[in-house]
Amino acid sequence: MIRSQHRACLQRATHCCDHSAMIGTQALTDVDGIDALHSWETTLDASNVVRSPIVESPFGWHLNVRAPDNIAVELLAMKPEASAALYG
Repeated sequence: MIRSQHRACLQRATHCCDHSAMIGTQALTDVDGIDALHSWETTLDASNVVRSPIVESPFGWHLNVRAPDNIAVELLAMKPEASAALYG
């Protein structure tokens, strides 16, 4: 049951966002701001998904999990200035 909840939760994370990409064996998903990232933190916790804490970097805030098939999934809330530099 937890494994299926884990899979469903991570499928939502990687399919609901405008900017998702597979980089090697890592999925990177850009979420819509820090509030959305905190919402994912709550959702992951409710589904008993092991995750990293939210960490700030020069580009934004990151939260990392592993999919049931061991693919690393990084949820990223980009800072506006980083987004402007990348996307114009």
